[in-house]
Amino acid sequence: MTRRRQGKSATEYMLLLASLVVAVVAGGYSFVPVFESGVNALATDVSEVLVTGKIGGTGSARGDSDSSCYYTYDPRTGRWHDTSHDYLMVTNATARDAGCY
Repeated sequence: MTRRRQGKSATEYMLLLASLVVAVVAGGYSFVPVFESGVNALATDVSEVLVTGKIGGTGSARGDSDSSCYYTYDPRTGRWHDTSHDYLMVTNATARDAGCY
């Protein structure tokens, strides 16, 4: 004897949502050139970090940074911090301008 199942489970909703996200990303990649170049740049950056362990050429993914940079990268938060000023966060642009990556 089989029981009738009514309603949908959370897993079914998550599979539906995942397929919609994949469809939107594939459509954007296929039809929007800026989106395609952004995805390719992201893939290059991620593969560089995975292979070399370095973020942007200086400083490693473990949080080490170049000695010329006076900001510290925290991989737990993904942010740059100014340790000389109560560990305040700085923007990625500020860290880049300071030569951190």
